[in-house]
Amino acid sequence: MKILVFVLSWVLFTQTSFAQSSTDMMTDKQAIKAVLRKVCDWQIDSIDRKGFRWPVNEWVYATFYKGLWKTAISLKEKKYWEQLVAYGKKAKWKVGEGEGRYFADDYCIGEVYCALYKKYKDTVMLGDFQRMADE
Repeated sequence: MKILVFVLSWVLFTQTSFAQSSTDMMTDKQAIKAVLRKVCDWQIDSIDRKGFRWPVNEWVYATFYKGLWKTAISLKEKKYWEQLVAYGKKAKWKVGEGEGRYFADDYCIGEVYCALYKKYKDTVMLGDFQRMADE
């Protein structure tokens, strides 16, 4: 019985301790912002050094663009907005091609283009996505 009480007490204590430290980490806004910045800067640098592995508007980049967009909003840093515009220009503001054109990933890229349009009011940013969405 003593062993059972000891084990249960130990489990309860360690779980409470770990839960507290996890909560502390997740509420530290500066730490979260530092991780956002580090991840985005690493990905941008990786693309700058190695280039795009697939076409710039390929589905594999959809979540990266969306994450970069949300990071630009969260950190209020112009460089991330400018990077998204640069990627859009490189893609000629196209969202997808061929049979993949109607995949959700293309709409994810289109959503980022809409956010850029909302910020910069440049209709070129919407052209291909609007055409696709209207079909």
